[in-house]
Amino acid sequence: MRILFVLLTLLTTSLVAAQQNGSESTNSATPYSFFGLGELRPQGTIANRSMGGMSTYNDSIRVNLVNPAAYADLRLTNFAVGATHRELKFTEDGGGEAKTSTTNVEYLAIGVPLGEGMGFGFGLKPFTSVGYNITDLNDPTRVSEYSGSGGINIVYAGFGIRLFDGFSVGVNADYNFGNIENKTRVIQDQVQFGTREFNRSDISGFSFTLAANYQRVIREDGLKLFSSFVYVPQNTLDSENFRTRGTFGFGLLGNEVPVDERTIDVPDSKLTIPSRVTFGLGIGEERKWYVGAEYTHEATSNFESRTTIIANQNFVDSGRWRAGGFYIPRYNDITNYFNRVVYRGGLRFENQGIEINGEEISEYGISLGLGLPVGKSRSFSNINVGFEYGQRGTTDSGLIREDFFSISLGLSFTDKWFQKTLFN
Repeated sequence: MRILFVLLTLLTTSLVAAQQNGSESTNSATPYSFFGLGELRPQGTIANRSMGGMSTYNDSIRVNLVNPAAYADLRLTNFAVGATHRELKFTEDGGGEAKTSTTNVEYLAIGVPLGEGMGFGFGLKPFTSVGYNITDLNDPTRVSEYSGSGGINIVYAGFGIRLFDGFSVGVNADYNFGNIENKTRVIQDQVQFGTREFNRSDISGFSFTLAANYQRVIREDGLKLFSSFVYVPQNTLDSENFRTRGTFGFGLLGNEVPVDERTIDVPDSKLTIPSRVTFGLGIGEERKWYVGAEYTHEATSNFESRTTIIANQNFVDSGRWRAGGFYIPRYNDITNYFNRVVYRGGLRFENQGIEINGEEISEYGISLGLGLPVGKSRSFSNINVGFEYGQRGTTDSGLIREDFFSISLGLSFTDKWFQKTLFN
């Protein structure tokens, strides 16, 4: 318990530091994070993401970050942490390319059973992230540079209860916090000084996630139906806004030297976070195999830009489709380790809810993963490794296409807590 406490403290500190929103943040690297509150981050564990991001399936030994109704099925305490490294390539219409990479801690979560048919969980995870650096060279007489960083994180606590056989409900209370910074620099020919503007918003507020699960054995050989419903109501976050404008020159080494800067009064504002609903359905045999699909609809058209209105950009409702599953040859095999490995796969297609220059931005991904058991055959702890290749955006209409490949690592430690020792 002492070792676990130290581990939790270190990981919590690391996650908060990694998600702190400042000029050196590397939690995102996409020009599409310029819009709204940034790039919506994946919400599930590495195991979920390896199945296309599906969260409908749940069991008694792993915490579910998306569906709080799954707490009701926990029989063992589960501690989970995950991280992802992503390589990205950007391609524009003229064939120009650029490459970058990001590495992030993705989540820290604990799920604890509270007896038969009840459980709770809490944790920390990112919600959105901002990270872009764009230079506009279309005008030969001026150079415009745009950069941004930051994002929103979530600290959550939830509870789930089984109301009757096969049916459970749950709720998460989320506290959203973070800040977003945007910088603009303009350098004009025949003008001595450049101009710059800096915007920062400190964002905070509460939201809730409601969920329900229904599971039923539909055949004598153990074939089981899994279904889920997750609803996030529309909510409002507070945004404390700050803005400065000024001019700058250049030093002998080409570094930026401030000349004049003044603070601009910007009223604080309210940000509407759109409602989101997810339906999931799947079939399988517990500890053997599973296949399913999910659909998520988000009322993104209700969202408004945080600080600026962009003429060629519009928010529209978004839809996300996911499908995937897993296969375990023989989960309790004591002679062949690879028979206990969980083999996962999935795919997803998502409309991002943003329309730019008349083009709706979409994204797809194909994922594979392995759940590697740790310890003896009776141990339920594992290391989850996931791989995903995907693409976002298009080179049409002067836009940018992103190709990405990510490698994810998740640790899932499962044990029975609060068990009274019979012998000392």
